Amino acid sequence: MEEKVKLSITEKIAMRYLTRGQGKPSTRADEWYILNTFERKAIRNTQIQLYVLSALSGVLGVLAYYLPVHYYPDFFPKNKIILVGEGWELPIVANLYSLVLGIIEVAVLTILNLNAVHQVAVACGYPDTNDPLYDRYIAALADVGLEKKDKRLLRLGLNPLQDVPKIWVILITIFNFLKAMMSNLLIKFLVSRYLGRAVMRLYLNLISAPIYAFWNVWAASRVIREARIRIMSPRLIEKMLSYLDQRFRDVPLFREHLYDILQLMATCTRRFHYTHYMYAQSLLHRFGIPEKEKHIWNGDEISLFQQLPEQIRFAYSFLIAFGFMIDGKFGYREEKMLKSLFDSGFSPFSTDKAWEWERLYREGYGMAGFFKMMESSLFPPENVS
Repeated sequence: MEEKVKLSITEKIAMRYLTRGQGKPSTRADEWYILNTFERKAIRNTQIQLYVLSALSGVLGVLAYYLPVHYYPDFFPKNKIILVGEGWELPIVANLYSLVLGIIEVAVLTILNLNAVHQVAVACGYPDTNDPLYDRYIAALADVGLEKKDKRLLRLGLNPLQDVPKIWVILITIFNFLKAMMSNLLIKFLVSRYLGRAVMRLYLNLISAPIYAFWNVWAASRVIREARIRIMSPRLIEKMLSYLDQRFRDVPLFREHLYDILQLMATCTRRFHYTHYMYAQSLLHRFGIPEKEKHIWNGDEISLFQQLPEQIRFAYSFLIAFGFMIDGKFGYREEKMLKSLFDSGFSPFSTDKAWEWERLYREGYGMAGFFKMMESSLFPPENVS
């Protein structure tokens, strides 16, 4: 179901930028979740270009700050202010200059990200202008370029951070926001400690250049990966929904615990993601389940699965595994849950299979093996009680 969302000016500009060259319907011969040789080469070239330019912007940002401050100190005087009867010297001009450079660098990186996302989308022929969800897909790509977090799972009453202490969430948020600065301070401390006065102040500050370049490249890698995921995932989600709808359209028991399964999946991943929201919303809509403002489920999967017939158990295990894989971040927590289901006899596939499916999907080879096993493992809906 298409939703009306109020977009910011920045998002509107980003969407307009991404619709360049989108005047014709897609003429692709393969699905978006299958990357052919041309697409792989185009994405790789875009990736290299983005890495180089992102690293360069980090290096130039550091040089643009430290070189003028070091060689022309008269232009960056320290202002003296009186607080609590004591005088403090603050480099107000230097801080303002740093702020301006920071804003410029963020703007440059955003433009680079949007351009990279646009090139990847054009190479993949995504999205089709005739698709009824065209605007939604473009908005999702714009969010990638703007590095905007997608927390819309909360609108469905699903919270990946349920029962997580707020202080832990705050600490993780602070770390993610300041990780570049903290790593910079740590490296400077180690270098100054072991090299001492042999390192001049300017050279010590210039050590920041490769550090910020690294974090820029790291962020760029996430942009490329996320762009690929948002291009490959929609049709696979639709394929999964069609299959489940065909099998369990008239099975009330399947719908009965669907919200619990979605919350279980969310709390296991402990992350918000665009694909999780798309998947959960589409499932609820397809099976006619009203959305909730808040859904709390504190049970465990083993107790729930013990109450269900084998066909529903297997269906839920595939449903969960698909949700774990579709965002391209299958990890230890997800593996642990799937292993528990497999060892208990509630799932027909091992974690080795799940890792293989996730790798093939992430590399652009689709999920043929996953759907083939799902089809062979589930009984027709008329045999489900």
